[in-house]
Amino acid sequence: MDPFAALGAAAAIAQFIELSLSLVNGARQIHKSAVGATAANEQLGTVIRELEALSGSMVSKKPRHEQGNAEKSLSNVAAECQILSKKILDLLLTMKAKDPASIRQSAVAALRSAWNEKEKRELVELVEKCRSMMHMQLTVILGLVNSLKAEAQPFSP
Repeated sequence: MDPFAALGAAAAIAQFIELSLSLVNGARQIHKSAVGATAANEQLGTVIRELEALSGSMVSKKPRHEQGNAEKSLSNVAAECQILSKKILDLLLTMKAKDPASIRQSAVAALRSAWNEKEKRELVELVEKCRSMMHMQLTVILGLVNSLKAEAQPFSP
């Protein structure tokens, strides 16, 4: 066997061992948990549920023609955050073990978790951008409100 083939085989074996250890560790975490998910996924779920509730409260109930531009923008961003949050929560639900006490179910959940890790990361990245945009929209709205208050106050030397 030439040296490059041996190096490639060794790298593949090392990668396989790393993936196997990751799956075993994930299955162990899921099996030990009361809810059937890894601690990281459960923590992410908690944060995303809070973001979903917060963004839901920012979607305007007024008809579109009665909303100002800033209110429309905030409502659009908040609605997008809700959609992304729902996608993440649905994905996290598929990564949970139906019966955490079952070793088999814990292993299947760990495999599903590893399989969907890339999609989860991409969705988390998108929801983070959405959260950032919502923060910026709120900052703009607060700036507009403060400038309107300053204009309404009479000047006194």
